[in-house]
Amino acid sequence: MWSALEYTAHLRDALAWYGARIHRVLAEPTPQLAGFDFRAACESRAYNDDPPDVTRSGLREAGEALAGELRGLDTPQWERVGLGSDGSPRTVATLARRAAHEASHHLVDVQKVLAGLDPSAGR
Repeated sequence: MWSALEYTAHLRDALAWYGARIHRVLAEPTPQLAGFDFRAACESRAYNDDPPDVTRSGLREAGEALAGELRGLDTPQWERVGLGSDGSPRTVATLARRAAHEASHHLVDVQKVLAGLDPSAGR
């Protein structure tokens, strides 16, 4: 179980990571997209040592940058494809849905932590 700060920092990094993947898919022909170990990043980046206001502003910036990548896309852009780390195709729409899922489920995790509940319960 992570702290609320760790979940927030993770979400910041996840949104930035998805934004970078989407940018590559829009800019390059069928790029190979590398994976990322978010659990290892939590430890190696020492999320709990981050000042909360810096984490919060970083989350806002990552969300705004991601929204900027997606704003105004036309149908062919939403359908552009990159290859995931496992070699399977990922459209911009798929990557955007996964980023949105990260945001929605980690909001629930943060709410559970702040309420004193185990976020992994019920999964």
